[in-house]
Amino acid sequence: MGKKHSQETIDKIRRTKIGKSPWNADKNHPKYKEYINKVKLSSSMRKGKTYEQIYGIRANKLKEDKRKQLALINSHKGESHPNWKGGISSIRDRLEASIPYRNWKKTILNRDKYLCKMCGEIEYLEVHHKIPFSKILKDNNIKTVERALNCQELWNLDNGITLCKRCHCIIDFHRAKRGV
Repeated sequence: MGKKHSQETIDKIRRTKIGKSPWNADKNHPKYKEYINKVKLSSSMRKGKTYEQIYGIRANKLKEDKRKQLALINSHKGESHPNWKGGISSIRDRLEASIPYRNWKKTILNRDKYLCKMCGEIEYLEVHHKIPFSKILKDNNIKTVERALNCQELWNLDNGITLCKRCHCIIDFHRAKRGV
């Protein structure tokens, strides 16, 4: 960052510092004594005093304000949130956030030893559905997350394969061209 000092400047700086110690290492330095006095004063002032005595605020009042904040945050979840649009998150989004889906992905990644099955890449890995996720949902007439969680075809380990992001894009591009 910034401009580098020339060797001549570095030498000048070094010469000016010879025989001097930093203010926080020299116990006789005026700044050091001032700093220590402040620390001692502040710690001695706090000893044996309550939060209210030190800061002049009732601790209960502080807790009460925090409770009100949390209540407001919790009241703005789901249907009570001002931006609620009637639960439009897709089944796929809700499934991908579920623990069974994460476990399914982790099992496939472990099975494939965290390697892309096409090129052997070890970074930017994704799990690809051989039979498209949307096709399974459509063929089994799945409209709810509960039905999806009970669909065996959706959680079949043979339907998943580990691919890197690049290979996954290539496969999805060819799938889109074929109209699958």
